[in-house]
Amino acid sequence: MQERTIPSGQELLACFESMDERFEDEKRVFCTAVRESLAGSGEVSRRAIIFCIIGEMENATDPLRLDVLRSCLEILVSINFEPDVL
Repeated sequence: MQERTIPSGQELLACFESMDERFEDEKRVFCTAVRESLAGSGEVSRRAIIFCIIGEMENATDPLRLDVLRSCLEILVSINFEPDVL
């Protein structure tokens, strides 16, 4: 199974930015992960975002930060992206 990518990442950023206001911390995590992925490879995928979040979890020690990162993973796997998007 090949991972689909979004060359510009704009659709994904728009999806995350439209999230409810109660998810402000999660929005920041997602937007940072998308920008890091774009800066590294020029493309973004669900897998790249997951790896970015897990990498951050490995270094985090603050329980509140870890909770936000865990929430991000839960949100990411629950989002129903169009097949051509991710």
